[in-house]
Amino acid sequence: MSPITSPDKNTEAAPENGGDPKPRRRGLRPSIFIAGGLAIAATAWIVSGNLPQEAPTGDEAAIASDVPEEAVEEESTQPQTAVAVRVIESVAQLRQSSLRVVGRTEANRTGRLMSETEGRIVELMADEGASVETDGLIARLDVNERVAMVRKAEALVKQRRIEFEAATKLAERGFQSEVRRAEADAQLQSAEAELRLYRIDLAKTQLVAPFDGVIMHRAVELGDYVGRGDPIAEIVDLDPIIITAEVSEQEVGRIVPGGLAMTRLITGETLEGVVSYIAPQADDATRTFTIEIEAPNPDLSVKAGVTTEVLLPTTNRKAHLISPALLTLDDSGAVGVKYVDARSIARFAPIQIVEDSPEGLWIVGLPDQATLISIGHDYAVEGQRVLATPDTTLAARPSATQ
Repeated sequence: MSPITSPDKNTEAAPENGGDPKPRRRGLRPSIFIAGGLAIAATAWIVSGNLPQEAPTGDEAAIASDVPEEAVEEESTQPQTAVAVRVIESVAQLRQSSLRVVGRTEANRTGRLMSETEGRIVELMADEGASVETDGLIARLDVNERVAMVRKAEALVKQRRIEFEAATKLAERGFQSEVRRAEADAQLQSAEAELRLYRIDLAKTQLVAPFDGVIMHRAVELGDYVGRGDPIAEIVDLDPIIITAEVSEQEVGRIVPGGLAMTRLITGETLEGVVSYIAPQADDATRTFTIEIEAPNPDLSVKAGVTTEVLLPTTNRKAHLISPALLTLDDSGAVGVKYVDARSIARFAPIQIVEDSPEGLWIVGLPDQATLISIGHDYAVEGQRVLATPDTTLAARPSATQ
């Protein structure tokens, strides 16, 4: 009898007809579930749009490392489309420019006439607003006993001179000593000095103008008693007239000493003068420098204290002539113009207006050669790529007729 064997757990029992045994079906493997899960996750990732970016190769990484951070930032901020603008070519010209400042007229000098002796005002020769000349009489004091004192001193001098001459002759003949002669000489010198003092005091009763000018204020009236140092009148000299103005520390170095300057008074009058003074030190509060322009005023028609516009000559420098329509503002409020650089990128340049002429504005702050945006500068953003075409309209180019 054959031994009884247990069938293999992986095979089925042989059929009765003696055929080969069939293998038994296995259960689902775990790898199938893993593959299905990965497929579902990948599909969800693709649908969400967050595809992982492929890491750069070695060459690509090397190229990316060579690009400056500024260029990467600039390219990232530029719009995708270029803005169409019109441009003009501008070349800086050597310009004798001028500086416009506001000033005011002042007197050339101001003096106060003071009494140098005491006395009563007995005569007035000039009223307020009257023109006076140097040593012109303005008022007279009562001389009182001054004339008598002068005459007495003159008589004493005459006596002392005779005594000195006699003592000299006697000393020469030996009848009198040199000591007596010296005493006579001293007495004569003292009498003459006293006479000079009396004459000076008498002259001080005549109150005269110290220089040519106009009486701005008179402090006394007829009959007033004045003492030493009391004010009599205030006199101003208006010829030449002085125009003073304040200039910034950026511009003071360009002003030409002795250069001609044109001034226009608020009253409409015009004067031509020369720069006579430039302050060596700035004002501590304003950081500006005081300048003075001296202009002739022979008829005294220009008064002191009048507001004046001053056109100052400055040294030559290169400047661009543009239309005022090209001016624009940046985000901080600075005044400037927009231009196109060599890479067709819009740029903003802050400028300074050095002269406002009938032809246009003369400005500095640009390169010697610049491609200025004449039309479309309001739409071209700083750092934006532009599509530039030449502007042929004369209205946009004040220098086209130059």
